[in-house]
This record gives sequence, C-alpha cells and structure tokens, in this order.
Amino acid sequence: MMLLAEAYGFDKAPMEGFDPDKIKHEFGIPDNGRVVALLAIGHGQQPDKSFPGRFGLNERVFRETYGVSWS
Repeated sequence: MMLLAEAYGFDKAPMEGFDPDKIKHEFGIPDNGRVVALLAIGHGQQPDKSFPGRFGLNERVFRETYGVSWS
C-alpha cells in the first residue's frame, strides 16, 4: 500500500500507538475484526521539515565499550 501511494505521488505515514478498540468503534468494524495497522495517505502541506540526515558510523557503532570508535 505504501509503495502504491508513493507511485501515485501521495505522502504516507504508518501510525503506531493507537487504540484498536476505539478505531473499531469509530469505523464500525465488527467485534471479530482486528485492527493491526493504520496508514495515513494524503498530500503533505508545505513547508515540509527537512530531513536531518543520519549519524556517521563513528557516532553509532562502537567497539566493545560505548564511546570507543569501531575503526
């Protein structure tokens, strides 16, 4: 679903931390149904926050002891 939304130019965001029972009630899902995931799909509004990037390996991979560079 996420790949299809991306292919059509939509923004998407998987959600976590929701209450499945409240979702079932809100959408009229029968008791024998299970809500296992939520996916928001739409068009984001600008300005979008910029991606800050990733930490370098020396900042996240250590040798034997935290803080000791792996290289």
